[in-house]
Amino acid sequence: MKKVLKVLLLLLVVFLLAGCKKYKEGCKEDYILNNGKCRKVVEQKEVLSKDVCKDNKELRDGKCYQTLTAKKVDVKVCDEGYTLSGDTCSKTITMNAKATYSCTSGTLSGSSCVQKVADTKALIYGYVCPAGTTRNNVECYYTKFPSESCRAGFTEGSGGYTCSMWATKDYYCIRGEQVDRSTCLVTVSTPAHATYSCDSDYKLNGSVCSKNVSMSAKTVKLCPEGYSDINGTCTKEEESMTEKEYYCEKKYELVDNKCIKYKYTDTIKVEVKDK
Repeated sequence: MKKVLKVLLLLLVVFLLAGCKKYKEGCKEDYILNNGKCRKVVEQKEVLSKDVCKDNKELRDGKCYQTLTAKKVDVKVCDEGYTLSGDTCSKTITMNAKATYSCTSGTLSGSSCVQKVADTKALIYGYVCPAGTTRNNVECYYTKFPSESCRAGFTEGSGGYTCSMWATKDYYCIRGEQVDRSTCLVTVSTPAHATYSCDSDYKLNGSVCSKNVSMSAKTVKLCPEGYSDINGTCTKEEESMTEKEYYCEKKYELVDNKCIKYKYTDTIKVEVKDK
């Protein structure tokens, strides 16, 4: 009886062990388990790319643009011609100084001194003959009949047909005013000596009068540097480069820089065999 009970107990253990198989989620052949689904590659393509702009920037002509706005700020300004320094506007006013002219010699004429001086180089000479005679180089002569006598100062020539005398040397000026036979006076103009002066509130510098004037700067509201005032709003357009965005066609997935098309199926129960 004990032997029978042992056999029955052994058979029961074998039966129980045969009914306790272990299973796990798995896939059919050629499929790979991924996130609770079975899939296999059915097609593969090169990844696509396009230029994109991030942060709500506008893509235009291959670049990214973003319109920025800013509040107006208080700015110190000056009237035209003034220079701003802190809260002060200043500029230098200049004008020609008043000139008073004088001469150490000669007569003042405008801003020049005029006087007459002797110019020996202006004096030249020539030869002249009495009226009714003809000059031949430095000799004067006239013709007559042999029976006539020569005029006073003339010498009768051979044959008695001519009378001659030496020509007279005559001096004259090629420029200026002739005073006598040896002097020519020419008018010479030289710059007069100038003395400069300014009004009491100006400072003299050479021939220029200058004074510095200043005033308080005005405060106005302006757009910050780089911004433009458009209908009362400070705006500027900021430009930046695009970025590459990689993507795949519909029904393809981007995996390791490749576009993969998968076929999916449900998992199956796979027995876990003891090692």
